Amino acid sequence: MASRASQIKMADKALFLDRDGIICKPLPRGEYLVRWDQFAFQDGIRDLAEFAKRKGYRVIVATNQSQVARGLLSRGNLADIHDKMSQGLPGLLDGVYYCPHADEDDCECRKPKPGLLARAASDLGIDLTQSFFVGDSFKDVNAGTAAGCITIFLHNEYNREEFEKCRPHYVVRNLGEVKKILF
Repeated sequence: MASRASQIKMADKALFLDRDGIICKPLPRGEYLVRWDQFAFQDGIRDLAEFAKRKGYRVIVATNQSQVARGLLSRGNLADIHDKMSQGLPGLLDGVYYCPHADEDDCECRKPKPGLLARAASDLGIDLTQSFFVGDSFKDVNAGTAAGCITIFLHNEYNREEFEKCRPHYVVRNLGEVKKILF
């Protein structure tokens, strides 16, 4: 007979990744990715996702996509971009969660609120306190902090002011450094 402890499934840990600036190379602040031909995979993303999977992490994308609310991108075209992104990282992504709203909509899913992470945790059985969030904006870090995740800020050429608005657990200069932090 199995003990009660062995009958309870342990929650999975996750590596949450922002899309723009983490999965794909960043565009200058204020520019929006609205076409696949603007998408270029970030150096080291495949290696990081493969490493995380080997370490037992679920790999989940959590991204704000206000282009939808602004009328710059349809949900269908966004789905096409996410499908191509997933095909470029075959078998590595366990979920893509996005907020289509603008800041002024004050929804629960828009980062820096933790709604996207909470929904993924509920859907996939994730223990947020054993999970990491890698982002390149204060909204990413603050969403991860609000959800109880360990946060990692990736510096890039466009986000110096973003860093000044948050307090991540770790700061990295490239995705390879993230592998040294995951436990």
